[in-house]
Amino acid sequence: MTESPAPDHYSYTLYRDATTARTFDDRRFGGPIGEIVAATQARVISNFIGRIQGRRILDVGTGTGRAALFLARGAADVTAVDASEQMLAVAREQAAAHGVHV
Repeated sequence: MTESPAPDHYSYTLYRDATTARTFDDRRFGGPIGEIVAATQARVISNFIGRIQGRRILDVGTGTGRAALFLARGAADVTAVDASEQMLAVAREQAAAHGVHV
């Protein structure tokens, strides 16, 4: 049996930080290399899932919702969950800004 991480595990602290949540995408996917990583991830997801339109998808560990938003823009019915309310807040803002429902 695998134990769950302790509530004070660094990831819980780090991803619950509002500043980290707001700046995560720019720090992780900003710049030329980050853009390549983001585009490659989107392509891999598309190739793996196939037809996106109309699919019901659960995005577990969505973080700031990049994959969920990508899929929702492709007309999927996406539910996104994450342990960090701060990361989910960013995902909600992004969904509203892009006019999609997640």
